Amino acid sequence: MFSLHGRMHLTSVVSGFMTFVSFETSPHSGEDSSAGISKIIDGLTQILITLAVSMSGLALGLHFANLILPHIPLKLPTVRYPIRYALSILSVIAYALAIPIYFILPHRYRAKATAALLFSFPGALLRHIISIKLNPLNKSFPLGTFTINILGTLLVGIFHSLQRDNRHRNPLSCVVLQALMDGFCGCLSTVSTFAVEIHGLRVRGWAYAGASIFTAQLVLVFVIGIPRWTGVILESARCTFEA
Repeated sequence: MFSLHGRMHLTSVVSGFMTFVSFETSPHSGEDSSAGISKIIDGLTQILITLAVSMSGLALGLHFANLILPHIPLKLPTVRYPIRYALSILSVIAYALAIPIYFILPHRYRAKATAALLFSFPGALLRHIISIKLNPLNKSFPLGTFTINILGTLLVGIFHSLQRDNRHRNPLSCVVLQALMDGFCGCLSTVSTFAVEIHGLRVRGWAYAGASIFTAQLVLVFVIGIPRWTGVILESARCTFEA
């Protein structure tokens, strides 16, 4: 964590993976020098709480599973290929229905839900492909999950910055950028798998977690921090989703 000229303002950016911290160079008017420190602590607290809640939820789920599974007399049957294909077809149909829904429902739903549905399937599909290709390469470091989480963070940071760039901001672009963050990046990145992998790797899992969080912070310094410091974007700028 560092600042330019000793002045720093902290803003949190949320993706499906983790709550991340980014900085801008000057505090709001009226803030004293301690405001930056308190905001840094606030951002780090958000990161720790997100990780703690994720790991606690996983531990609770494992505890209930250990209590319930011994009392289930039969093993759950393996899902056969015809059922898998049928579910896949239903999933594609459900995704296809999102396209007319985007146009049928009122405009006010687009920024909140329907636009994100259009980008959710590509995000989930890309996550699946990258995971199955890269995760088997290193058993002690899930390279696939690491890649999708850092990629998701990079894209969220870019879209977040574009929403605050007055040169390219209009209601349609704001809706599309929000949909890409919520739909594509939300389905691309994952905190649940991240927590499971940390638990499974034991001591090495915390090195994996540390590397993931540090790399994500470094990425956001470049895609959000630098544009703020150079005045390209203003955090106070907000998107308008309706004309």
